[in-house]
Amino acid sequence: MVDYGSISQTSACQTDYATPATTNPTDHDSAADCVWHPAAELEIVLTNMTASAFSFNMSASGNFVIDWGDGTPLQTINKTNVTNTTYSHTYAAAGDYVVGISGDATGYISNTTAAISFTGSTNKAKITEVRGNLAKVFPSINGGLTDTTQPNFYRTFYDVDGLTKISDDLFHGFVGPARSYMFYQTFANSTGLTTLPTNMFGNVTVVSGATNLFDGTFTGCTGLTSLPRGLFTNVSGTPANYMFQNTFSGCTGLTGSISSGFFGAFTGAGAAYMFSGTFNNCSGLTGIEDGMWDITGLTSTGSLGFYRMFYGCSNITSQSPAIAAGNPTKLWQKFASGGDNAFTGATKMEDWPCIPTNWGGGGMPSCDVLDDPFVVELTGMTTSSQFSFNIIAAGVFMVDWGDGSVEMFTGSATATITPTHTYRTAGNYEVKIYGRATAYNTGNASAIAFASNRDKITGFRGSLGKIFPRTGDNNGQIPRFYSMCNSCTGLKTLPSELFSGLAGVGTQYMFYSAFYGCTGLTSIPADLFRGIQSSTATTVMFSQTFYRCTGLTSIPATLFADITVPAQNIFQNTFDGCTGLTSLPRGLFANMSGAPASQMFASTFSGCTGLRGAIPSGFFGTYTGAAAVNMFYYTFNGCSNLTEIEDGIWDLSGVTGTGNNSFYAAFQNCSNITSPSPTIAAGNPTKLWQKCRQHM
Repeated sequence: MVDYGSISQTSACQTDYATPATTNPTDHDSAADCVWHPAAELEIVLTNMTASAFSFNMSASGNFVIDWGDGTPLQTINKTNVTNTTYSHTYAAAGDYVVGISGDATGYISNTTAAISFTGSTNKAKITEVRGNLAKVFPSINGGLTDTTQPNFYRTFYDVDGLTKISDDLFHGFVGPARSYMFYQTFANSTGLTTLPTNMFGNVTVVSGATNLFDGTFTGCTGLTSLPRGLFTNVSGTPANYMFQNTFSGCTGLTGSISSGFFGAFTGAGAAYMFSGTFNNCSGLTGIEDGMWDITGLTSTGSLGFYRMFYGCSNITSQSPAIAAGNPTKLWQKFASGGDNAFTGATKMEDWPCIPTNWGGGGMPSCDVLDDPFVVELTGMTTSSQFSFNIIAAGVFMVDWGDGSVEMFTGSATATITPTHTYRTAGNYEVKIYGRATAYNTGNASAIAFASNRDKITGFRGSLGKIFPRTGDNNGQIPRFYSMCNSCTGLKTLPSELFSGLAGVGTQYMFYSAFYGCTGLTSIPADLFRGIQSSTATTVMFSQTFYRCTGLTSIPATLFADITVPAQNIFQNTFDGCTGLTSLPRGLFANMSGAPASQMFASTFSGCTGLRGAIPSGFFGTYTGAAAVNMFYYTFNGCSNLTEIEDGIWDLSGVTGTGNNSFYAAFQNCSNITSPSPTIAAGNPTKLWQKCRQHM
């Protein structure tokens, strides 16, 4: 670095200006020499220059010195206007050079033209480093209160793709309010930059009125790998339009997190597009630290103030930004609108599923849903095999397919959606389903039913009642699980909480064929249906629920403890064909009472050839009123290994009449029962056939 400040001023500078200073760096024959000869305050490092020209532009008045770095005389400039002017020098030989610029600007152009620019420089690709301080050459004049007294660096290093290093204090020393476009695309497309100084904009604090202040400053700087902590921490106050628009847009090389305190504190009314596209398509970023800014004092978003701010940030796994450090309120919770597509594509964000759709999120009603996934365990999926299921329920649902793929689905109460996924590699997977249904089909359609490769399902975790809760007590407000796991032959166990959250009176066909043909199922949790109640309207509620579940060996005594009101076909064929059952629990239907309903126990245990021992006392409940059609039709038909009917398997003493085929074939082909036929109640010697002499 040439120290021009060491050149002493002599009386010659006052009297003899005949020899221009440009011909001799030690000559003091110009008026300009008497005013300044500072050390080089700005240095531009050129690497691998050929014997060719290098140039740059200035649009500031003032006195300047240029040392082209090749031993040629210093070039002095006494610029009396702010016209954009090109300064050029031709190097006689190839080599590396350091261009030194000193001076003192006295005025600036009022439009967006930069005080100094290398954008159109000849051989700008040779610029590899910028040293020194721009504010020393282009200072804020008289407090920098106007556009003609505050410098502008609009596209100063735009497209200078060989630039790899900039000095820490390049922009230190400016005073007064920032001006509009001051750092507009200053380093845009400078792809050689890999890091930025921590506090390079340390003196830029007031943004009010400075539109487009950092608009596109580093856009397209694909070589940047990290963001310094607190880069804009001093920038605060009332926001300006477009102030951080596209600042880092397209910086695909950025990794790591946006730090706490990265931005300052902003208050008052929001401004149009103030953070629009700030980190647009920064696909390598992985996190956002708590407190990256403080916008608690911001009262509005302005027009699309946060438009596409994190658009395409597909690898951020932290939560979306809160409004301030330690404040749990999210940006999108503070403002209902103003962030169109702000989080579009940022699907790995922890809370992305519950960010509203107008902000580019998944649109789930609450982040609470993320705490309650329903897990489907798949075993033995083959290469290129598909897994799918159907949903007929209104709501927004997210499916994590277990192989890194996550999808969102919007359901309807009147139409089927079928989430489907193809696995590229063979293996075992856990599919997680998230969501909260808000309405259900008013017909008998299932809220969820598993489809392709359902035989690969080996287990569940979690509660379907959390995903498909009851929203009221009327039809369309209670989910059904009609044929949900029909022929899920690989299913071995059920979680006790599978239907938790559904307490209350159920609905017709609620569990019809839910586990039909689940031949691998070996047990049933005792409280699987805990809290779910019946009414005369809950017809066909448990019909065929465990039909032909041949792997079941026992039934919990309390499985239907809360089912008290008889309903038509409520237990028709419930355990029909469960040939693995070996015994019947005492009191399974003991809490049932009231007026019988037609076919309420029709074929309930028909074909359960493995049942042995007795039908226990108190197995059925107490019934009064008129007998119903087919109410015990074929109930134990073909249970050929039962040996006994204990006294008092039911209380029918209050039943009148016989209905039509009320007990038709109830014990047909029970060829090994050796006890007397059933009486109508415990301790009552009257036989069923004595009370009902026909229609047995």
